[in-house]
Amino acid sequence: MIREEIFSGFCRTCNQAQMVTCEFEQKGDRLELTEVDCRYRKCIHKASCEIAKQIRQMEQEYREE
Repeated sequence: MIREEIFSGFCRTCNQAQMVTCEFEQKGDRLELTEVDCRYRKCIHKASCEIAKQIRQMEQEYREE
């Protein structure tokens, strides 16, 4: 199953608000991020990024369900 989510927040790299579309694929009891339309995986601000926080939270909440 593929699940598409849209997250928004301030991007420090772009220095502006961004909307990011993500695709997650269900892998057993977890969601795996398969596509993201920003540089999430290589972003130097990933640890403090509001959008990255939402992506991680989405993955974590799915595991808790």
